[in-house]
Amino acid sequence: MGCVYPRKNKLWIRYKAADGKWTQQKTSLHVGDEKKARRILLDVEATRCRPPVAQRRVSCGGRRSHGFARGLWLPARRSRTVLPDVTAPKYTLEFFEDENGSEPVLEWLRRLTPSKRRAIGVAMFEILQYEGPHVVGTNFGKGLGGGVFEFRLDQDAAQILARKGKQARPETGETAKILLRVFCHAHGDRIVLLLSAYDKGERPSSRHQQAQIELARTRLKEWKARQKR
Repeated sequence: MGCVYPRKNKLWIRYKAADGKWTQQKTSLHVGDEKKARRILLDVEATRCRPPVAQRRVSCGGRRSHGFARGLWLPARRSRTVLPDVTAPKYTLEFFEDENGSEPVLEWLRRLTPSKRRAIGVAMFEILQYEGPHVVGTNFGKGLGGGVFEFRLDQDAAQILARKGKQARPETGETAKILLRVFCHAHGDRIVLLLSAYDKGERPSSRHQQAQIELARTRLKEWKARQKR
């Protein structure tokens, strides 16, 4: 049985992952919301989820949030022939936070359909957190200049896991085409900042894509300005 515990003003959960290892993960909840945190913990334990390996907090200004510490849990992946990958991801994914405390990319993720959310979650865990800006020049990335790069996804969760030699549970329900874009900035050699994102399958126009790129650049300028305060 896992537990909920505080660190400063935030609540963390500790539970045993599918590979049998104890995992600690920060939630978005503050001290006083223990009841909600326990519900998250129970949901994680019930589904045998495995979030990314917790990494140390990097202090460079602004609020930090690990990529999947906000309820975007990844189901456990089983393999009969491949040992679990226990290498810690090199990069920490951080959500851009505006002046009002909103995190636009996180809110976009939560609005996606289950299959799309699972696909981008697996892609971020298996690819972006390990490769970071090195996805540029591959099928998963494109450099856009000005410190912004595009993380591209046109595969479902099973296809991504198959690339890693892992098995995935069969997808059920809707089977919409996946064509997602996330615009990012690599800060140093440890952080990938998630600036903006959209579903290209639903909004395929080049005008909308360019608007999202410009939005990412605007947010990056805002983020950099806050680091100097």
